[in-house]
Amino acid sequence: MKKSSFLKMLILPVFAGMILGCNKDKSEPDPEPTPASFDQGILLTDMIDGVIIPSHESFLLEARNLNVAINDFINQPDNTTLELAQKQWISAAQIWRRCEPFNFGPIRSNYLHNKINTWPTNRDFIQGFIEGSDSLNSDFINSKGSSSKGLAAMEWLLFDPDSGNTVILAQLTQGTHSYRRRKYLQALGENMYEKAQQIQELWTGDYRQEFIDNQGTDLYSSLGSLTNQMISLNEKIIKSKMGKPLGKSSDNQAHPDLLESGLSGRSLAHIQYNLIILENIFLAKSDEKGNLTGYDDYLNFLNARHGDELLSAKILDQMEITENSLKNITPPLRTAIINQKAEVETAYEEFKSLLTLLKADMASSMGVTITFNDNDGD
Repeated sequence: MKKSSFLKMLILPVFAGMILGCNKDKSEPDPEPTPASFDQGILLTDMIDGVIIPSHESFLLEARNLNVAINDFINQPDNTTLELAQKQWISAAQIWRRCEPFNFGPIRSNYLHNKINTWPTNRDFIQGFIEGSDSLNSDFINSKGSSSKGLAAMEWLLFDPDSGNTVILAQLTQGTHSYRRRKYLQALGENMYEKAQQIQELWTGDYRQEFIDNQGTDLYSSLGSLTNQMISLNEKIIKSKMGKPLGKSSDNQAHPDLLESGLSGRSLAHIQYNLIILENIFLAKSDEKGNLTGYDDYLNFLNARHGDELLSAKILDQMEITENSLKNITPPLRTAIINQKAEVETAYEEFKSLLTLLKADMASSMGVTITFNDNDGD
């Protein structure tokens, strides 16, 4: 329990039975004190100021740097600038994993997460646009579907794990469509930076206070929305990021081509970053201020338990077990699902155990309504 946070949540009880005068019957038992109440506003304030906004600030910076790196490559396309663009894509894509659970409110209604990262990308559509004659700029990208833009589309243009950078550089500098291929990459970078700015403006604008004020535990409350998104991300890891590549929904055979971020070799790292943000949300963990008022405090206030131990401790233990199971996997995941299938299966099962704790135990203890999640898309 974080004592400083907990103290802020306690509202001093008022005793109706205080002695008001000598006429008080001393034999009369004192009434039960009014229970202290949990200040959900503090949790939501700490969450948005300590976790949500800083995560998007970091992504905005990385999206800007990626846009600059792509433009540097466009202006001087060689192996050095290509590698710098790839490195910056890796940084931006990793930080985005810390933003994935915050897809609700005006961010969701404007489909902004879809425009940042929809996977799998539609390679045929992108190739058709490259071979076409339309002007390739951010406005053009805006007019197209989510599967033709964002991080996944950029990954396809920047990475080839089989043929390497020699082929990527040739595709972007040689041949009939190389110029338009570079222009499409440039338009993607500009468009994603614009979307990152838009998301950040929403979180730091009027919606910040709306998020704090929207208290309660129903489906559309802030706590309800965030809890559902935590669960949705966990389910997405199980079903799409690990389950499908493991063949869980088909033939139980490995399918490396179904891995998210498989071309860049970052599939495992991105799952690890997803787990980090789940823990950061649970603890309201701020990079600058440490642990603030989070789900753990709320559950401890409710004295929520899992058997003989506090539910918050059980969840944190399971997060650590899941993290360690991922550390036992040697990247890249596209080879590990073949050569280390047992280790990958173990991590998959640990995420399922974590899901049960979040979806059944945590949500039930808080009285949060859980909705059906469609995890095939964002």
